[in-house]
Amino acid sequence: MNDYTPAIITASVALFAALLSQYLSHYLSRRREKRNEFMLRYQELYSKVIAPLSIYISIKTNPRRLHDVHYHVKESDLLDKSLSTIEDNLKHVSPSLLKVYERYYGYIFFEDGWGSSQEADKHAVIYFLFDDLLRKSRFVGVFNRRDREKLKYLRYHYGILTMCLYYWDIEESAVILSMENFSGVKKRIRYKKFHTVLSINGHNKTGKCILKHLSYAKNDEEVYEKYVSQLENMYSYIKERNSTR
Repeated sequence: MNDYTPAIITASVALFAALLSQYLSHYLSRRREKRNEFMLRYQELYSKVIAPLSIYISIKTNPRRLHDVHYHVKESDLLDKSLSTIEDNLKHVSPSLLKVYERYYGYIFFEDGWGSSQEADKHAVIYFLFDDLLRKSRFVGVFNRRDREKLKYLRYHYGILTMCLYYWDIEESAVILSMENFSGVKKRIRYKKFHTVLSINGHNKTGKCILKHLSYAKNDEEVYEKYVSQLENMYSYIKERNSTR
């Protein structure tokens, strides 16, 4: 029996090496395919919108935007042009983004029953664009860690801005968004995902997410209490309204 041991070991090693080689070949081939698929999306869609959408959120988070930004600049144009590019390339987006886009597109034909949330859902489309970008770029070796942190930053702030727009207009929402840059933050902001909340347009959960974001900033107490009080009143009203249905 011992005479066969070296042969068995040799055969086992050869089999393992063959299986490992097959696995690595399949893995590398699949990774190349995923990279090629991603680069096609990147060239046709993402590369055309990342810069304007990044500038848009930089303006909205800048507490000195009325001073720092050229007076003739309309940041809404950045958003609208990017949305138009997305509409021209819907073949590259996820079902989650399409679901939100359908809700946004529906405002052309229907009212939503809450007073229009069209502006909020427009920003939700952008949130899911960055969510798509982060998911589809994993393991393809295109973005480094710093790049991905920037994308998470953009996704998070589009999420917060979307939720604020369910309660306030764009100017008030921008004030809330810029608080962290106006007075600093108490602790490092965790760039959480809001996929579930924004997919279902969940007013009863968005309030909690906004309150959590407000808690990060070192706000002037009067300003902080103003928004917290307004939010809690609206949140209570929505919760009461839901319970009576």
